[in-house]
Amino acid sequence: MRRRISDFVYRRTGRVLDLERVSAEPDLQAMVALLLAGMADADGAITDDEFERVVGLMRGFFGLNENVSLDLFMRAVEELRKRDDLSSIMDELKPRLDLRRKEDLLVILLKVIAADGEKHPKEMAYLHRFAARIGLPDEVAERAFVRYAGERRSNGRPN
Repeated sequence: MRRRISDFVYRRTGRVLDLERVSAEPDLQAMVALLLAGMADADGAITDDEFERVVGLMRGFFGLNENVSLDLFMRAVEELRKRDDLSSIMDELKPRLDLRRKEDLLVILLKVIAADGEKHPKEMAYLHRFAARIGLPDEVAERAFVRYAGERRSNGRPN
């Protein structure tokens, strides 16, 4: 019930209530790391730029130091090689993340796509599948794209 109230307030006002700390749940960290590895590998290879970007993004998202973030990502890449599909991970995340964290993840996935300077069709398909499977409402997805574009502009990068 508390999550639904928090999501309702966030959807209507953009204000965050009772923001959960993903870093407090190691299994949640592993699932998110696996999703980020899946995005980095969606076009068939994880480039050095994608690798560095994902490790940095995980540090910020989880509040981890670089070594822990690096280890988490390496374990996620190993796990990714054992799986055909990440749909079950997306399904598990759906009830565990509030709308704000889902929006944050969408922004992070956009940053992973941009890491190698190319928007591969498989990356875009992964992004859309992620948004649909975790139940991201259109207005929250739109807010994520606006946030991403604003961050790119403020960093002097073209969208």
